[in-house]
Amino acid sequence: DRYGPAQQALVRTLAEHAALSIGSTVLIRELGTARRQLGRRIAAERTLREITAELASLRDPGTVLQRTVDASAALLNADGARIDLADTDTGVLSWGFDAATGNRQALGPIPGDHEESTPDEGITGRASRLGRTVWTGDYLTDERFIHREPLDAFARRNGIRSAMAAPIAADTGILGTLTVYTSRPDDYD
Repeated sequence: DRYGPAQQALVRTLAEHAALSIGSTVLIRELGTARRQLGRRIAAERTLREITAELASLRDPGTVLQRTVDASAALLNADGARIDLADTDTGVLSWGFDAATGNRQALGPIPGDHEESTPDEGITGRASRLGRTVWTGDYLTDERFIHREPLDAFARRNGIRSAMAAPIAADTGILGTLTVYTSRPDDYD
């Protein structure tokens, strides 16, 4: 019976102050996160405006595509990016352009990837067939697309975990795919 109504009121008041302090700390953290996200969005928007202006002045399609793949890797904080172009007759995708970030090197064509491919083969084939952006958080274990050894060996050798691919489409059909990838699992949403 040591504590009476006065002590209970004091403890309740202290608990309310602690709740306000904790709530303020959470709000400050959320504000910091929101500011960082806004900063990233502003940087992405600025980069996209710069790319749009730059692309409008370029006349060489190869330069336009290389600039696109470079910007994709940078904007998505990816280890690298690539553009695979579709053969106009067969629709088969093959390497066209790539880029890498940090101290990584561009990966170039995938060894053994000259064979005929099927729809849904790898993440690029799936994006091409579906005509929409697709992603995976763990490339080698994802069962939503067909795995072929040259593609899986490429992913293993380069430590690719997360990947995201979008079709490059025109009125005439799918022209290719733009793919970004990283060694970080579950990095894209």
